[in-house]
Amino acid sequence: ESNPRTVIVNGDTAFYAMFTTSGIEEVSVVNGWSLKGERGELVVEGAADRMVRIFDVWGRLLWSADKAQPEVHFAVPASGSYVVQVDNGPAKKITVLRK
Repeated sequence: ESNPRTVIVNGDTAFYAMFTTSGIEEVSVVNGWSLKGERGELVVEGAADRMVRIFDVWGRLLWSADKAQPEVHFAVPASGSYVVQVDNGPAKKITVLRK
């Protein structure tokens, strides 16, 4: 499908786009635990009594628990991508939007 828009740039130009979502941005199941972004929160389910770590995209540790609750709700500081790791398993990236 072709894009019907034509843009002519005559100087320095910045384009901005605002996207809105309702509810869940992404759901993923990894090794028995699930991960989703919901209304400005990152939600980890099914990782009870397991080590859970949440990182920003630069690898900085934002939150951790040696024995997590059955459901973890982490209010993200800003819209963006985050990385979640349960125990020493594979990490999962998720994008969460803050409203």
